[in-house]
Amino acid sequence: MTRRRNTLTGPDAAAAYDSQRARIQTYNAFVDHLGLSGLQRAYPPSGRCDRLEPEQAYKLLRTLAVRRPTGANAATSIRTAAVAALVAATGRSVPQLHQLNVADVDLERRPVPVVRIADFDHPLDKHTLEILRRWLDVRAGITKALEGSDPGYLWIPTKPGRERAGVQPPKPGLTRAAVRTLHAAHRNLVLQVIGVPLRPYALLPRR
Repeated sequence: MTRRRNTLTGPDAAAAYDSQRARIQTYNAFVDHLGLSGLQRAYPPSGRCDRLEPEQAYKLLRTLAVRRPTGANAATSIRTAAVAALVAATGRSVPQLHQLNVADVDLERRPVPVVRIADFDHPLDKHTLEILRRWLDVRAGITKALEGSDPGYLWIPTKPGRERAGVQPPKPGLTRAAVRTLHAAHRNLVLQVIGVPLRPYALLPRR
């Protein structure tokens, strides 16, 4: 409606359900403001959502865990796969996972490893456990260069940010990776893998 589709299947590919709805909502608010309510557009059918079937979600997670996209470093890819795996395993959103610390992840818990989110222990399946171990190994390599103690954030930037107004950015590991950074990395990686920039919630079971 407002721009050409950013998908590998070309500009004529169908827009995501949420994208269609958000654009129509913006358009309708604008024509209402102009007093032209007769020009309002109808919303897409309710009851839809851009969710993958369980087998599709599992296949996507496996692909994210092993595929390094063009133009992205390996650390970003592994972090993205780990975030996606936790979304699928816990049913939590990226903003909810954003505040996790390394101490919240107990990969040695018996009989089942867990991640603690908001005082609730979520069991981790074997595949999610494997991806998290890989991310923690990569994360350890990044934080090794820090001077002083590790702040303990689970999700950290994988490379230095840009200099702003002559001020050097903090080293990776000293701050949390922003929610928008985690979302953008996910969309970019999924776009290269399946041709559609699905958001992390697409991995959640359909309701």
